[in-house]
Amino acid sequence: MRLEYENLANQMNVERQKLQDNVRENQLQKFLDGQYIDNHSISGIGPSRKATLSSFGVETAADVTWNQIINIPGFGSTFTRELVDWRKSLERRFVFDPSKGVNPADIAALNQRFSHRRKQIEVSLLAGPEQLINIRDSVLEYRKFFPMVQQAAQQLAQAEADLSLLK
Repeated sequence: MRLEYENLANQMNVERQKLQDNVRENQLQKFLDGQYIDNHSISGIGPSRKATLSSFGVETAADVTWNQIINIPGFGSTFTRELVDWRKSLERRFVFDPSKGVNPADIAALNQRFSHRRKQIEVSLLAGPEQLINIRDSVLEYRKFFPMVQQAAQQLAQAEADLSLLK
């Protein structure tokens, strides 16, 4: 745990760098997440199919993937292709804005996650000395019985030796 605690800052920097490296993909994902299927006219996808999609958790363009749609009852390759093409048309309309950088909410979530983990580790590490004291006390308690156990072991060995002479 100590090593993990000491490495938290490095792990957090790695995660921040991943956010930075994926800024375009994250902006695209956010854009697609704002494109609700209900608000668009998609060939062959009427209100009942939109309701079916919604019941399967497919509500935005971000939720549309070939494997996700093809497995929904009533959506064969034709309707799946229509939805995937619709998503691709939205992706082509997406305009990346490098000036926006990393989403502040993503940074806040990252900071919160690492802060929570840091606190968990600190609680465990701070509990360590008390646990060691309890272990030491248990060992000392068991040591009180060691002379009696040693004496009983010697008596047992003597009794077994005596018994072997009688056989």
